[in-house]
Amino acid sequence: MLTDSSAPNKINRYKVIAAILAVAALIGFRAIAIDPHDKGDVAYLAENYTEVYKVWKPLAEKGYARGQYDVGLLYANGYGMPQDNVTAAYWYRKSAEQGNSDAQRNLGLMYAKGEGVGKNYGRASEWFKKAAEQGNAEAQKYLDEMAEKGLISAT
Repeated sequence: MLTDSSAPNKINRYKVIAAILAVAALIGFRAIAIDPHDKGDVAYLAENYTEVYKVWKPLAEKGYARGQYDVGLLYANGYGMPQDNVTAAYWYRKSAEQGNSDAQRNLGLMYAKGEGVGKNYGRASEWFKKAAEQGNAEAQKYLDEMAEKGLISAT
């Protein structure tokens, strides 16, 4: 029940970013404007999670929603550190409160499964609804699944 399939989608984005950076380096661009988060994306592709954490954690601490979500992913999956669902939920919540639909979906999953937070289907459905309202199809799928199983009332 309720599995997270967001990681494969992220890899495609990272491959595109890595390709753009590689092309820019090959043609000699010295001053290219990139998101500071992208350096972490390239390290993520290389599975250099120590470097990823060094890049993303300061961004997360500064309130950058994407960085908060991605630091949550590192903790949730144990990439470069021991898995820690409590800390993952903390960072997902920070990002979710800023409207990041992926963080909202993942926080909903954590409530649905009781990972890092107490199991609470009501809270899970609240976060899934917020994400679904932004077009997050996976969150809508989880809402439908929970309603079908009678865990929440169908809306």
